[in-house]
Amino acid sequence: MDMDNIEGITLTRRCHTLSHLFFVDDAIFFLEGNILECQNLANIINQYCMATGQGVNRNKSGMFFCSACPNSLQENLAREF
Repeated sequence: MDMDNIEGITLTRRCHTLSHLFFVDDAIFFLEGNILECQNLANIINQYCMATGQGVNRNKSGMFFCSACPNSLQENLAREF
């Protein structure tokens, strides 16, 4: 898996697609609201953790959704992680 399997989001018509932002020890990923992208990102993160021995701190992790995303979809996407 690679980031080509993540569509990301487009902020404006003239803007490049945004799929992720990396900071010193943090990362933010932007996904379209579908199960396939969520599964792809989960696989990428799992592969990274296995390769590096690092892990995701679930106490410091979160998911944010746009207000138009139905609650049922939010729950399904959260379950993927």
